[in-house]
Amino acid sequence: MTSPDWPNLLRTSNPGLSVEHEIGQAHAPDSLDGAVALRVHADGSLHLTLTRQDVVTEWTARVHPGSAAKLFRRLADRGVPDLPLEPFGPGPSRRFLVLRCDGAEAICELSRATTDRDPAWEPIIVWFDGAVERILGRELPEWLKRAPVVKDARRRQHDEDTDNPPMVGV
Repeated sequence: MTSPDWPNLLRTSNPGLSVEHEIGQAHAPDSLDGAVALRVHADGSLHLTLTRQDVVTEWTARVHPGSAAKLFRRLADRGVPDLPLEPFGPGPSRRFLVLRCDGAEAICELSRATTDRDPAWEPIIVWFDGAVERILGRELPEWLKRAPVVKDARRRQHDEDTDNPPMVGV
């Protein structure tokens, strides 16, 4: 199978397309706190999985499809999944993006260097973190905050913007 044209797929409304944002590693020996994964589908449906100490909790929610489309376009503009490789150590601070469409999959890692070098990543990370916070009904757990990619000052600035996903139903 040939790799799809991911930027083009991200710019269209392919119903089979999903983007998963993962923080941490549920079964890594140096990640005792677990992992969170938020999958966003082109139709605006969301699926959140929180895995901590071998306990898996799942939620579903929905955003306006236009909000998901805007997120996907921003990812295409950033060159996902073809991000430059950066030195990045193991542990709970790892962030990944997993793109899936019609059986094809691409994975890229978001490092602090990548996001610091390109400020256009900030609203993307804030979108994902904001969706997780809204689904959980609270701020991100402290164990996830230990690995922020977006600096807190910028996070607060974006929290006041309209870049946060509007939750239609949780």
